[in-house]
Amino acid sequence: MEEFGMARQSKREYLRSIYERYRGGRRTEKTAMLEEFCKVCGYNRKYAIGLLSRPLKARVPRRPTPRSATYSKASIVTLAKVWEASQWLPWTKKHFEVSAELEKQLLGISARQMDRRLFPTSVASNVDSMALPARAHCSNR
Repeated sequence: MEEFGMARQSKREYLRSIYERYRGGRRTEKTAMLEEFCKVCGYNRKYAIGLLSRPLKARVPRRPTPRSATYSKASIVTLAKVWEASQWLPWTKKHFEVSAELEKQLLGISARQMDRRLFPTSVASNVDSMALPARAHCSNR
């Protein structure tokens, strides 16, 4: 919402509602509609004339651009196994093949990302999220 006056969406709806009447109206009707439009929406007169005289644009909602995956499938699978074992990288290196790239990803993943990525795993195995091990030993120290 804007600080004063109408919200942007309400202004667009109001513009759509009077647009056809304004375009087909006589000069005196246009003047009255323009004054009312400026008063209600708080627009400058010249700006309002521009809005009412040009064709209405259909607003196309923007689709968010998908982000590329930061963590590989291998790092998430390894992380899930490590999480279940409740130890961290030294144990992992002994029991899994950990490449330099995979190690970099595992060390770089945040606690929030771990929770988000492992949530499907914990739900599937009926593990309560509170039963997961503490993250204190997961820091990069």
